[in-house]
Amino acid sequence: MNKIKDSFLWRALDKTMSFILVASSVILTVMIGICVFVRYILHSDIYGSDEIITLFALWLYWIGAAYGSLEDSHITADMLDLFVTNPKILRMKNIFVKGFTTVTAGILAYWGVGKYLVFNIQNFGYTTALKIPTLLTTSAISIGLFLCFLYSLFHFIAAILSRPEDYQHGEELV
Repeated sequence: MNKIKDSFLWRALDKTMSFILVASSVILTVMIGICVFVRYILHSDIYGSDEIITLFALWLYWIGAAYGSLEDSHITADMLDLFVTNPKILRMKNIFVKGFTTVTAGILAYWGVGKYLVFNIQNFGYTTALKIPTLLTTSAISIGLFLCFLYSLFHFIAAILSRPEDYQHGEELV
């Protein structure tokens, strides 16, 4: 599995997602700061600012979700690891959880890409104020869901290939 993590594609996706996350965060912070200044100090408004903020907020949210899947660092409420000491049971539980996550992410990716993205391409639209193509916003959802599925699949395969010795009591090493 380290061979995959060291591949050009894996590193390129990691760097691209990191760039999108940092750029979106900076742009959102600056944009909201400017809007607050203009609204409360200058008593005016920036026409279409909500469309720009929505665009970058969606990219931040969905690429952030994909990055959490990449790192396998989503929040869990799993207490079984606290009570079970058998590494074989911990491994089987991990395989089940990763498998369930992969199936769920696969269903969401199918709907996000196969249905939602296709619908938005067929019904191409623009935002009302700035005439930004809505595909720029909605594609963040589809790309995020697809990447979540790919990374979930990777972690599921890693769990299947793991050995019971890889698990210690209360800690997952995969």
